[in-house]
Amino acid sequence: MSLTAYPTLLEKLKSKKFREAFLSSSVRYRVALQVRALRKKYFESQKALGQEMGKPANVISRLENPNYGKLTIQTLLELAAAFGVGLIVKFASFSEVIEHSENLDETFLVVPQFTKELEAELETKISVGPSVLANAMRMQNENIGTVTLASDSVKPSKEPNKEQDRAYISVRTSGQPQIQRAADMQQVFAEAQV
Repeated sequence: MSLTAYPTLLEKLKSKKFREAFLSSSVRYRVALQVRALRKKYFESQKALGQEMGKPANVISRLENPNYGKLTIQTLLELAAAFGVGLIVKFASFSEVIEHSENLDETFLVVPQFTKELEAELETKISVGPSVLANAMRMQNENIGTVTLASDSVKPSKEPNKEQDRAYISVRTSGQPQIQRAADMQQVFAEAQV
């Protein structure tokens, strides 16, 4: 994003007083919206988030208000811990500030919690045939990895049958890369045998 893409705003930003007001407003508004979006995603109410943080609901209400001007890094860290997400505080170019102030949709504001992010990275559901399923079950039996069948209708057994032909499984192996295709899974099984 370029500053010249906003000629009217660029003229105003040449004033130091306007830049300071614009920056203050942009940061406060975005933080308040993100706190509200994350709270709605991960907590039933302001009261519930307040209980998690050890603060009354009216404090959470203030944090969700863009006109509240007393946010501290400590408060942001406490919010990040309550939401189970990370926090980045950094200095940025004004073109980046403008870009961030334009992306206020919930898809940009709501981020996954650490546990969900980790789960998504560790588990890959793939479609497999009988030989791959047999290898997966062998891995589990030999404590090489953990195999979870994604469908309740598919029952694990040492001898796969036709009902398991297109089973979806989730495989976790320590130190192994995320598996994208059944062919990759065969490679992981082959390496695990060594």
